[in-house]
Amino acid sequence: MSLICFLALGIIAPNVDVLYDDKYDTGHLWMKNGSLPACSSTSPPSPSSCEVCLQQEVYAVCRDLMQDADLRMEAAGQPITIKKSKCPWLLGDATVQSATEYPLSTIQRTDSAGTNPGTWEWWQIFIPILFLLLFVFMVFYIRKKRSNKTDTSYCCSCCPERRR
Repeated sequence: MSLICFLALGIIAPNVDVLYDDKYDTGHLWMKNGSLPACSSTSPPSPSSCEVCLQQEVYAVCRDLMQDADLRMEAAGQPITIKKSKCPWLLGDATVQSATEYPLSTIQRTDSAGTNPGTWEWWQIFIPILFLLLFVFMVFYIRKKRSNKTDTSYCCSCCPERRR
């Protein structure tokens, strides 16, 4: 089973109502029938067809299409830009090799800069704690150094300063 996936871009993407191949006039590969299902509850498509699903973003998952197919997505007659992407996690994905290689959880957890927002939140806590510990050690070191300068008890009794 050969899956190829596309990510729909733009604010009208959730309103998609048709997906078709503009190069080969074989009819619509997918037509909207109600609201978009969640990708996790969508089964892989049958051969030479597509499924459109929602997993924070709109995905088109197609199976066994012609190599040079020219897919077009529309919402109320308006074109929607699509680009090839990693496949979302579908229902029964244990048998879908291309989707299990790139589960959607790894895609969703990155922002536009490619960083993991969960990791950033952890660093936002770690960095202030690190600065606080550094500050405490600096204060401790300065106080100890000052106390050593004023405290002459460390000097032996043979020193001239101590004999007075």
